[in-house]
Amino acid sequence: MRRKHYVPLCHQALAILEELKDFTYDVNGDHGFILTGCCDAMKPMSENTINEALSLIVFCIFKHMVFFVKYF
Repeated sequence: MRRKHYVPLCHQALAILEELKDFTYDVNGDHGFILTGCCDAMKPMSENTINEALSLIVFCIFKHMVFFVKYF
């Protein structure tokens, strides 16, 4: 089994993760993933899915920044 990976987060991020935990964690225990896979909730979301979502977010932000600079 892999070692646990700890990342320090601000209080706001921890509050959001606690809310998401109710929807995603296994009801029988304290194990699960916040970002679950689409076919199996006991597997993490694909790295490619996360990268694609981040790329889309960056593209949308860039598109709006160009629009703002161009017209204002």
